[in-house]
Amino acid sequence: MEDATRALGKGSLPPGPVPEGLIRVYSMRFCPYAHRTRLVLRAKGIRHEVININLRNKPEWYYTKHPFGQIPVLENSKCQLIYESVIACEYLDDAYPGRKLYPYDPYERARQKMLLELFYKVPHLTKECLVALRCGRECADLKLALRQEFCNLEEISLTSFLGEPPGGATAMAPHHRRPQGGARRASSFHRLSGANLSWVLLGEPERPSKKTRASSIRAFSCSGGGNPTVLFYCLS
Repeated sequence: MEDATRALGKGSLPPGPVPEGLIRVYSMRFCPYAHRTRLVLRAKGIRHEVININLRNKPEWYYTKHPFGQIPVLENSKCQLIYESVIACEYLDDAYPGRKLYPYDPYERARQKMLLELFYKVPHLTKECLVALRCGRECADLKLALRQEFCNLEEISLTSFLGEPPGGATAMAPHHRRPQGGARRASSFHRLSGANLSWVLLGEPERPSKKTRASSIRAFSCSGGGNPTVLFYCLS
């Protein structure tokens, strides 16, 4: 998901009121939780604006949007605030017209939520791996646990139970799930270091190069000095 918006940090001025007819999402370019919400906004064709937050150096005013300064947060023109990624996604599906991403049938809706529950360990393990790498700590156990979670998910995706998200391509579940082949990509974390790791993990305002691209659907790709291209798939 391309996003050239600079992240707002401490000392920045708060944005003005949300224009009528728009919804605002407070986000961070590389946060899988925020990207869940942004993918749903796109899938439903909802007009929105993105305000990126520097999570390492959060603006003082942002704590009026979320009591703990977390992302994502939705804000509408009525100054109503909705946070927590899954709650925000459900709100968007219920509050806005267009194709429904959650099924109407209670059983099918429950099946989608069961599928999402199977994925919830992945973003946390991913963050722990990246933090350990950035701090120079050993993280073999974390990488093994993450790889196992991916293997479990891919095994489940090959079975008939929860294998095809209810609702097909218009279902909510695909907007929360990781790209296929995640277990193989988990083994690439050791290649992230220095500016590349800081850029991916913290959403630094400056990109390491003009050729850097970010896509929550396909991959993060960034170059570092004379090293080969580093691929990091966003786990959303």
